[in-house]
Amino acid sequence: MNKVMIADDHPIFRAGLRQIVEAEGYQVVAEAGDGESCINSAIMCEPDVVIVDLAMPGMNGYQTIGWMSENLPDTVCVVVSMYSSRIFAEKAKSAGARAFVAKEDAATEIRNALLTPKGVFYLSASVGRGAASVPNLETSESEQHNLQLLTPTEATVLQLVGKSMSSKEIAEELGISHRTVHTHRRRISEKLGLRGPNNLLKFALQNNTNEDTSG
Repeated sequence: MNKVMIADDHPIFRAGLRQIVEAEGYQVVAEAGDGESCINSAIMCEPDVVIVDLAMPGMNGYQTIGWMSENLPDTVCVVVSMYSSRIFAEKAKSAGARAFVAKEDAATEIRNALLTPKGVFYLSASVGRGAASVPNLETSESEQHNLQLLTPTEATVLQLVGKSMSSKEIAEELGISHRTVHTHRRRISEKLGLRGPNNLLKFALQNNTNEDTSG
């Protein structure tokens, strides 16, 4: 696999990632700033690997990966994301990604991610696997299914709950109202089948035990 495409809405990060990838001997054949542009370029260039961010305008990373899996099955999708929670990694894996690398790990681990063999899902160190390639994540089948039901915003709220942030702090972090945060927490609990005032926090903490909470 030699031809690589990079999709991220931050030009400076794309440029830095391009340097890292090219230093490893790969050819970057295209760049994109959103999901739709990524798909259009992939159709033209037919890259071996697409490195994709999750938070892009319009069509997000999950949707882009899903489209790639269905329409360009030979193209490998590697996620490089600012989110380092296993929850986001599980959703990316379910969408069809081969690897999930936290942006803070990209400089040291993108090579390993690009070399991940078929049938193995790679997680970088900050996602909690110690840079090891593992076939499955540490969630039960029922939890994996339920986590797929969360919207990207709900997944973000769950991640922040796992950082022991209050609803007020989450509201300020995401720029939404306190009431909206409560609505998200209620819907997350319903989708995950969690009952009781403390079970959502307990679940979030258990699934973010290796999360980097330094900010």
